[in-house]
Amino acid sequence: MNMKNKIQENKHSRFLFPFSRFCFVILLSTFYFLLSESASAAELRLDADRVDVHVGEAFTVEAVLFAEKAVNAVEGRIIFPEDMLIVKEIRDGNSSINFWVENPRLEAPGKIIFSGITPGGFSGVNNLLFSITFKAKKTGTAAISISNAKALQNDGEGTETSLALRNVAVEIKAGDSSSRKEEVEDTVQPEPFALSIARDPSISNEEWFVAFATSDKDSGVSRYEIKEYRFSLFAVLSPWRVAESPHILSDQALKSYIIVRAVDGAGNIRMAEVPPANALLWYELVFYWFILIGVACTGVYLPFHIWKRNF
Repeated sequence: MNMKNKIQENKHSRFLFPFSRFCFVILLSTFYFLLSESASAAELRLDADRVDVHVGEAFTVEAVLFAEKAVNAVEGRIIFPEDMLIVKEIRDGNSSINFWVENPRLEAPGKIIFSGITPGGFSGVNNLLFSITFKAKKTGTAAISISNAKALQNDGEGTETSLALRNVAVEIKAGDSSSRKEEVEDTVQPEPFALSIARDPSISNEEWFVAFATSDKDSGVSRYEIKEYRFSLFAVLSPWRVAESPHILSDQALKSYIIVRAVDGAGNIRMAEVPPANALLWYELVFYWFILIGVACTGVYLPFHIWKRNF
């Protein structure tokens, strides 16, 4: 009887062993698949410099992207309780985004939108997108969250990557903070910056554009202004125009000087300039010299003509 039971037991073992091995392989493959998926995913998170503040205090929240594989586009919304928080400033200086399709901005009360691209993509752990400075209005827990966020892989096909979101909550307490800094006059220029001239198939039919970005630690960058001119003597006559990066150049022949100035909230100015990439042709130079000679002759003749009439 014991021998019979052993034979039956061996038969069951021969059957169960391949089956259990098969289950183990399936289970191992499933874990590998899940781990591989999570490893290749990206994460968009909000980092606050403080999670406990007092009414009237300001604090900063950064939007940071982690990407195992390179991404070249990201978009989304930041939602916050507008009855509890005021947006004082949004900064995108030192951003991993090169070109903003939609600059981070307050679209509606309690909603900030953003959308941008970086040709060639970027990856890594702490890729700063932009930062928001809030001011606390009243007590309570202010939940700041991300919604409608997307990130596209830099794979030539714009494949959407799996994107995890990490939000933040800030506890606002009653009373002013004794450590709050007194406001001082801002007399410091925005940080130095450089201009990049480039073109990309995804931007305005591959037209030439100029990209720029800087930051200001005190009052923040209020606006950017740009001017283009071909002849240095006409620089004063060229008007300043408000611009956003990337800015499509008026002179697609790249024969103009390009100057961009960053103006902070206190009116301080920092300028950056690039010379023409291409030289003017001889007949273009002659044309400008004719204009200069005409202006000079007019400047001499008119005073003389007026003097002659009067005397």
